[in-house]
Amino acid sequence: MSDPTDATTTRPIRILTTYFMDAPNLPADYSDELHRLAANAARVIMSTGDDVQVWLVDSLRLPAAPEQLVEEVDGVLILGGADVDPTLYTSDPEAIAQVDAADVQRPADDNESAILKQAIATGRPLLGICRGAQLLNVALGGSLVPDLGLHTVHNGRPGPDLMIDHEVDLEPGSRIAEIYGRSPVPIRSAHHQSIDRPGDGLRITARAGDGVVEGVESTEGSWIVGVQWHPEDGGGSVEDFTLLARSLVDAARAAKAERGAAE
Repeated sequence: MSDPTDATTTRPIRILTTYFMDAPNLPADYSDELHRLAANAARVIMSTGDDVQVWLVDSLRLPAAPEQLVEEVDGVLILGGADVDPTLYTSDPEAIAQVDAADVQRPADDNESAILKQAIATGRPLLGICRGAQLLNVALGGSLVPDLGLHTVHNGRPGPDLMIDHEVDLEPGSRIAEIYGRSPVPIRSAHHQSIDRPGDGLRITARAGDGVVEGVESTEGSWIVGVQWHPEDGGGSVEDFTLLARSLVDAARAAKAERGAAE
């Protein structure tokens, strides 16, 4: 007699992780940094369980249609990178001019927007980090502050480490506050943009001391979280990122079990 257990419930927990790899118009050292952050993220996520796998995908060159990619996984992580195309959230010429068009990777914006929308539509847990959080907000109809200015608390000076260490205040009762279990939380950030108006179904749940938005999440209880800091940076707290990664994986595991029970 064949095993009645569906393969979907017995295979490993898979987390689709996207970022753009070796974009031709980005400096090699910048691409190297994106690879390093992706490797750190994968390592910590996989440390949360022996049955956890990370599928790293180039958002500039998807190996399959977004719908197919999401169907094959249990959770989605959108990592950081260059600025989101400003024409996706504003028609103001002055705002658009504040973004370096040479850095924009529109194919990645379109591909990852399709992935995250499919993840939301099918109940896959979703985490966006830095640009990933900003793209999540834009894809859901929100807007961004196109430029916070140079050398703020959010963006370091050019050099071997662009990250700035500061704290964020977490909204009491929010998912992100429950994950970390305390507030404020020390973080590392490197962003010159920020979330402005929250997208549909999102609420602001983390801010820096200067009021800049640092985190958003679903208003409807779904596991949809965006953080503008870099929890995956090796210079930050591995323990704190593990809390976030484990929550994502636990949610992916639960959602996978629900899909299996419904089939």
